[in-house]
Amino acid sequence: MATRMQQAAEALKEVLTSPTPVIMEGKIAGFARQGRIDDAMLQLLEANLQQAQQAGEQGKGAVAVMSKLQERVKTELDQKLPAPIALLRRLMRMDDPMAREGLLREKMAPKTVSKIVLTDSQGKAEEPEDTAPEVSPRDVSAAILEIKSRFGNVDEAYDTGFVQKLEQIANEAEAVALDLAGGKELSSKQQQDL
Repeated sequence: MATRMQQAAEALKEVLTSPTPVIMEGKIAGFARQGRIDDAMLQLLEANLQQAQQAGEQGKGAVAVMSKLQERVKTELDQKLPAPIALLRRLMRMDDPMAREGLLREKMAPKTVSKIVLTDSQGKAEEPEDTAPEVSPRDVSAAILEIKSRFGNVDEAYDTGFVQKLEQIANEAEAVALDLAGGKELSSKQQQDL
């Protein structure tokens, strides 16, 4: 752990000594491709962000930069995860229900297919595009159920609102899935066929 924290500190120092925020984000993306972004980096950023917040007015600029970098690190970490889990992590970080609904709709909606038929060099039609959504509603549902089974029994005295927010996201995801399906739930036979 000490080695990981040392490596994260070196990487963070390299990022923070960059001349502009754009270059800082670029370095984070580069470190992510190299596999140098992990939870240790996120913890160091969080500690630096808290220090900047405690500095008050003098740390206002640092708070803005650190917050942006922290979001970028979270995004890079999410890309290493399976799509349903990454989606749920993004949803948990969002406070606006309309933004969550938009993201759910974007990720769970079937892809639209081009009406133009493309052919290869021999005149054969290319295979049709895949219309499967980026994340299927079933996968989102399964990921929510897994999280509930792992963390749903948190004592009320220790719950920070996690379970309630997860329930809210589950309800929003169900509403979006029903809307995308035309407001109809699958019959027993359709579920069996799937």
